[in-house]
Amino acid sequence: MISYGIAGFGPNGRGHLLENTIHPRLRKHLKIVAGFDPDPACKASLEKKGVRSVDSFDALLDVPGLDAVLISSPPRFHAGQAIAALEAGKHVLSEVPMALSRVDVEKVVAAADESTKATYALSEEYCFLSGVLYAAHLVSSGKIGPVVYCESEYIHDVTFRFRKGPGGPEVPRVDSWYAEFDPLMYAHSIGPAMIGMGGLKTPATFTEVWSYANTIGDDPDHPICKPASSFQVALFKTAAGAICKVAGGYVYAREPPRRFFLLTGRFGSFELHSPGGTGRLFMADGFVVSKRKQRAGSTKRVGWRERDKVAGFEIGGHWGGNVRLKLDWIAAIEAGRQPALSARVSANICIAGICAVEAARTGRPVQVPSFTRGA
Repeated sequence: MISYGIAGFGPNGRGHLLENTIHPRLRKHLKIVAGFDPDPACKASLEKKGVRSVDSFDALLDVPGLDAVLISSPPRFHAGQAIAALEAGKHVLSEVPMALSRVDVEKVVAAADESTKATYALSEEYCFLSGVLYAAHLVSSGKIGPVVYCESEYIHDVTFRFRKGPGGPEVPRVDSWYAEFDPLMYAHSIGPAMIGMGGLKTPATFTEVWSYANTIGDDPDHPICKPASSFQVALFKTAAGAICKVAGGYVYAREPPRRFFLLTGRFGSFELHSPGGTGRLFMADGFVVSKRKQRAGSTKRVGWRERDKVAGFEIGGHWGGNVRLKLDWIAAIEAGRQPALSARVSANICIAGICAVEAARTGRPVQVPSFTRGA
């Protein structure tokens, strides 16, 4: 059993505790021993669920028998708490993003590298969606040939989180951590693109980015994301020469709201409009071009059953992605190896988002560093 503590007991923290407690595979490995949240209501919620509540993050790290920390606090605290936990020899599973600056990304990676006892993983569950892992399988097996292009979106209308109850712009706003960074730093579009294009073992890496951001979708008189932009799109170039377009938004009138994924290879393409929906796989018939179609070939629908043959069937939050990610993290701890979303891989995801923001704000392309190329 891995004895863990939770830092931050808002909606995400409560969701993690519920899943870790009731999921038959997770509860065999994870045992909650304590939690920390400075908010009195969250502290009371912890205690109501029978979890020991401590008064500071340092006190959480000092709890006897603590092996790991699940960080679900507001993003501004992620890097500092992860570093402190790693230095204390505690395993870390951190919510996204890893950090909010280049400097802090480098500090987290350094702390993970220097630790001889602790394992870091980023809780980017969208990397473990069955559709993303199925796309990665198409690449690694060579079925669709070399990757040419990828699209990944995370359009999440979070307007409800900024308002005091339902209603339009006239309803008073509520301050939120979404205002702390532009959408692509949220990682939910970049991570799946890297994994889908390269796989969990060898995620794609980006080398350059152009990006644009705006607030057009928000209400001009009552902005809910200020000073952050409410919508952002970026074009990345990969180390292998492929092109990837990612988009993220906090305020966006579209259904389905969450996700779109497209992977195009030399010989075919796979697209998925929503995580739990049916995908579409097109395979070109060699190099045959017909009069009726630009490229002759065959198309088939790919449901969750076929995708789960590759990804492994799981019941849990975010279409099983949460559980797959946690099981990978647990297996890494038990085997003394790095998880799929190690500190360096997670840093690649996070730094790409930070560079996209820099590109959008300067109007110039930005070179994207890699923490794994040549490592």
